[in-house]
Amino acid sequence: SILTSINTTIALVDNATDTAQSINNTVNTMTSQSLNITTTLTALRRAGNFDGLVPRPSDIPTASLLDLTYPTFAYESLRRAGGLMKQIRNDLQQTIKYDLGVTTRN
Repeated sequence: SILTSINTTIALVDNATDTAQSINNTVNTMTSQSLNITTTLTALRRAGNFDGLVPRPSDIPTASLLDLTYPTFAYESLRRAGGLMKQIRNDLQQTIKYDLGVTTRN
């Protein structure tokens, strides 16, 4: 039925939203860790001559603005899509209930 398909879609969107949130959290954590590593390496290099022994701070990968933006954009888009699908399901259930006199399950 259409409600089964909608419920399946909602579950898939919810799973994708959770994944996007996890990716977003990971990117933010890695960005924070990269900053801490870079700060530590900068201080260490200022303390003495460690050329060739200690990586340069610029050798540490950092997230670009796009790296930080895409996961958040994906999460927000999925969150909105999930909300819209739930609203569609609720509207359809109300239509079925009042037009056909049948109560549906979520």
